[in-house]
Amino acid sequence: MRDAKLATQAPKQQSKAPQGFREINLNVNPVLSGCGPGATATGITFDGYSADDSYLNSQFQCGGKYSLKGSHYEGVAGITDDGTTIFAVNSRINGTYRTMMGAFDIDGKPKAPTTAQEKILAGLLKNSERRIKPDAKSSGVLGVATNGTNPRGGVYVGDRKIVYDFGFRISDDPAANDPKKYVDFSTSVETDFNNRVTRQSYDIKARNDKLTGFVGMDRNGNGSNMGYRAGVGYADVSASARHTNNGGVKTSEVDLAWNINKEMTLTASWRPDNRPPTALPASTFKNPGAFQDFSNYSLKLEIKL
Repeated sequence: MRDAKLATQAPKQQSKAPQGFREINLNVNPVLSGCGPGATATGITFDGYSADDSYLNSQFQCGGKYSLKGSHYEGVAGITDDGTTIFAVNSRINGTYRTMMGAFDIDGKPKAPTTAQEKILAGLLKNSERRIKPDAKSSGVLGVATNGTNPRGGVYVGDRKIVYDFGFRISDDPAANDPKKYVDFSTSVETDFNNRVTRQSYDIKARNDKLTGFVGMDRNGNGSNMGYRAGVGYADVSASARHTNNGGVKTSEVDLAWNINKEMTLTASWRPDNRPPTALPASTFKNPGAFQDFSNYSLKLEIKL
């Protein structure tokens, strides 16, 4: 009788999975008995070194009893058509859900899940809005980042470097993705494996309906390379300024832009430090060389087709 009941339930479980995704059945106990010093954790245990990360563990800990490695509330995993294995672990700690999402390519290397893969996991796993997931930066490093949280954070590890990202936002509507009034602070610090700071970046952005503004700064470890930027905009008109100092070579630029419509933008620029070198490279009639613009002023019309 019990086998017949399980047989009737199996097709119902598989029907939840979307097309192109083969779900892996997980043997778990989704019951957690409270949270606190006297609580007893039940659930799945991760073997070996999977998710053995102090940063992730601190996000999932509760009263020193629960941790990402020790217990979880609900989980889902499966394989997509391209051979990628994706998974999600949903922890409920003191009434709050936190979800870790991840992916492995066909060769077993960890990678950031795509937006489509996140939607698959979120469709199979309820209460997965507060996510911590592997994330790939443009520099090629891989790490984890919070998603949809305020404050937000991320840690990335690459070739001989570690990148720490942190930010938070103050807004009139914290639940909105694009509020009309907000102030947003973000910082990124890069270090080597000896904890020496090699790069820093700080940004502040603000908006009050149609009025927007930003300021920012970049700096390398010893301060030989510095960069500053600032800007303000109202509706379709904006102004911005940038200044960099790379080992004594200074570059400044001021831009005024007008978004005529969605496809056309007119920009006027002033570059006071744009000067021709003392000795130009040799060129001939047959080999004139690449065109170089040494003017201090420019007017550009950009058309998006």
